[in-house]
Amino acid sequence: MANEFKFENNIYITGYVGRKPEHRTFESGKRLATFSIAISQPTRGGRPQKPMWLDVEAWDDMADRVQEQQFGKGSVLTVFGALAPNYYEQKVGDTYVEMQKVRIKLAEFNLEIAKNPDATESAGTAAVAEAGPSLPAESEAPQELAATKRSRVRRTA
Repeated sequence: MANEFKFENNIYITGYVGRKPEHRTFESGKRLATFSIAISQPTRGGRPQKPMWLDVEAWDDMADRVQEQQFGKGSVLTVFGALAPNYYEQKVGDTYVEMQKVRIKLAEFNLEIAKNPDATESAGTAAVAEAGPSLPAESEAPQELAATKRSRVRRTA
Protein backbone atom coordinates (compact mmCIF):
# COMPACT_ATOMS: atom_id res chain seq x y z
CA MET A 1 0.00 0.00 0.00
CA ALA A 2 1.43 3.37 -1.03
CA ASN A 3 2.09 6.10 1.48
CA GLU A 4 -0.94 8.39 1.26
CA PHE A 5 0.28 11.07 3.65
CA LYS A 6 0.42 14.53 2.20
CA PHE A 7 3.04 16.72 3.88
CA GLU A 8 2.54 20.45 3.52
CA ASN A 9 4.31 23.48 4.92
CA ASN A 10 1.29 25.39 6.25
CA ILE A 11 0.91 27.29 9.49
CA TYR A 12 -2.12 28.93 11.11
CA ILE A 13 -1.55 31.06 14.22
CA THR A 14 -3.59 33.60 16.19
CA GLY A 15 -1.71 35.93 18.51
CA TYR A 16 -0.89 39.47 19.57
CA VAL A 17 1.16 41.73 17.30
CA GLY A 18 4.35 42.63 19.17
CA ARG A 19 5.46 45.64 17.17
CA LYS A 20 4.15 47.92 14.45
CA PRO A 21 4.98 46.49 11.00
CA GLU A 22 8.10 47.87 9.35
CA HIS A 23 7.88 48.46 5.58
CA ARG A 24 10.77 48.51 3.10
CA THR A 25 11.01 48.87 -0.65
CA PHE A 26 14.12 47.53 -2.38
CA GLU A 27 15.83 48.89 -5.51
CA SER A 28 14.38 45.97 -7.46
CA GLY A 29 10.87 47.23 -6.59
CA LYS A 30 10.09 44.33 -4.23
CA ARG A 31 8.29 45.36 -1.06
CA LEU A 32 8.64 43.78 2.38
CA ALA A 33 6.69 44.20 5.61
CA THR A 34 7.95 42.58 8.81
CA PHE A 35 6.44 42.31 12.28
CA SER A 36 6.35 39.92 15.21
CA ILE A 37 3.50 37.99 16.76
CA ALA A 38 3.29 36.50 20.26
CA ILE A 39 1.49 33.24 20.93
CA SER A 40 0.97 31.54 24.28
CA GLN A 41 2.97 28.50 25.28
CA PRO A 42 1.43 26.06 27.72
CA THR A 43 3.26 25.68 31.02
CA ARG A 44 3.00 23.18 33.84
CA GLY A 45 1.57 23.77 37.27
CA GLY A 46 -0.84 26.56 36.44
CA ARG A 47 1.87 29.20 36.09
CA PRO A 48 1.18 32.09 33.70
CA GLN A 49 1.79 31.22 30.09
CA LYS A 50 4.98 32.51 28.53
CA PRO A 51 4.75 34.09 25.07
CA MET A 52 6.63 32.65 22.13
CA TRP A 53 7.70 35.33 19.66
CA LEU A 54 7.58 34.57 15.94
CA ASP A 55 8.77 36.82 13.12
CA VAL A 56 6.40 37.32 10.18
CA GLU A 57 7.34 38.62 6.73
CA ALA A 58 5.01 39.69 3.92
CA TRP A 59 6.19 40.36 0.36
CA ASP A 60 4.86 42.60 -2.42
CA ASP A 61 1.02 42.62 -2.61
CA MET A 62 0.69 41.09 0.85
CA ALA A 63 3.10 43.75 2.20
CA ASP A 64 0.80 46.40 0.70
CA ARG A 65 -2.21 44.84 2.47
CA VAL A 66 -0.35 44.85 5.78
CA GLN A 67 0.48 48.53 5.27
CA GLU A 68 -3.14 49.39 4.39
CA GLN A 69 -4.51 47.75 7.57
CA GLN A 70 -2.32 49.91 9.83
CA PHE A 71 -2.51 47.51 12.77
CA GLY A 72 -0.05 47.92 15.60
CA LYS A 73 1.26 46.47 18.82
CA GLY A 74 -1.50 44.72 20.76
CA SER A 75 -3.73 43.95 17.76
CA VAL A 76 -5.00 40.39 17.59
CA LEU A 77 -4.12 38.83 14.26
CA THR A 78 -4.61 35.42 12.66
CA VAL A 79 -1.87 34.62 10.16
CA PHE A 80 -1.82 31.91 7.50
CA GLY A 81 1.45 31.09 5.84
CA ALA A 82 4.45 28.82 5.56
CA LEU A 83 7.58 28.33 7.62
CA ALA A 84 10.59 29.88 5.90
CA PRO A 85 14.04 29.08 7.33
CA ASN A 86 16.79 31.68 7.09
CA TYR A 87 20.38 30.40 7.30
CA TYR A 88 23.29 32.69 8.05
CA GLU A 89 26.79 32.62 9.55
CA GLN A 90 27.98 34.83 12.35
CA LYS A 91 31.66 35.29 13.18
CA VAL A 92 32.56 35.19 16.86
CA GLY A 93 36.30 35.74 17.27
CA ASP A 94 37.93 33.15 15.02
CA THR A 95 34.84 30.93 15.02
CA TYR A 96 31.98 30.97 12.54
CA VAL A 97 28.62 29.92 13.89
CA GLU A 98 25.98 28.80 11.39
CA MET A 99 22.52 29.86 12.54
CA GLN A 100 19.01 29.04 11.42
CA LYS A 101 16.06 31.26 12.26
CA VAL A 102 12.57 30.32 11.19
CA ARG A 103 10.12 32.99 10.04
CA ILE A 104 6.54 32.79 8.86
CA LYS A 105 6.08 33.79 5.22
CA LEU A 106 2.63 35.39 5.22
CA ALA A 107 0.08 34.15 2.67
CA GLU A 108 -3.08 35.61 4.26
CA PHE A 109 -4.19 37.28 7.47
CA ASN A 110 -7.33 38.27 9.35
CA LEU A 111 -7.37 41.22 11.70
CA GLU A 112 -9.41 40.02 14.68
CA ILE A 113 -9.10 43.06 16.99
CA ALA A 114 -7.46 46.23 15.68
CA LYS A 115 -5.25 48.49 17.68
CA ASN A 116 -4.12 51.36 15.47
CA PRO A 117 -0.83 52.81 16.69
CA ASP A 118 -1.49 56.16 14.98
CA ALA A 119 -5.00 56.67 16.37
CA THR A 120 -5.76 58.27 19.69
CA GLU A 121 -6.84 55.95 22.49
CA SER A 122 -10.51 55.16 21.95
CA ALA A 123 -12.94 52.93 23.82
CA GLY A 124 -12.30 50.05 21.38
CA THR A 125 -8.54 50.13 21.65
CA ALA A 126 -8.67 50.67 25.40
CA ALA A 127 -10.77 47.51 25.72
CA VAL A 128 -8.09 45.57 23.80
CA ALA A 129 -5.41 46.87 26.13
CA GLU A 130 -7.43 45.89 29.21
CA ALA A 131 -8.52 42.49 27.88
CA GLY A 132 -5.18 41.33 26.50
CA PRO A 133 -2.20 40.23 28.55
CA SER A 134 0.69 42.62 28.82
CA LEU A 135 3.36 41.73 26.32
CA PRO A 136 7.00 41.74 27.36
CA ALA A 137 9.52 43.42 25.11
CA GLU A 138 10.88 41.15 22.39
CA SER A 139 14.30 41.34 24.04
CA GLU A 140 12.68 39.66 27.08
CA ALA A 141 11.51 36.69 25.01
CA PRO A 142 11.68 33.39 26.89
CA GLN A 143 14.68 31.12 26.55
CA GLU A 144 12.49 28.50 24.90
CA LEU A 145 12.96 30.50 21.69
CA ALA A 146 16.42 29.00 21.50
CA ALA A 147 14.65 25.90 20.21
CA THR A 148 13.76 27.82 17.04
CA LYS A 149 17.43 28.47 16.41
CA ARG A 150 19.93 25.79 15.57
CA SER A 151 23.64 26.37 15.32
CA ARG A 152 26.75 24.59 14.18
CA VAL A 153 30.24 25.78 14.99
CA ARG A 154 33.02 25.84 12.39
CA ARG A 155 36.52 26.95 13.31
CA THR A 156 38.74 28.86 10.92
CA ALA A 157 42.40 28.01 10.54
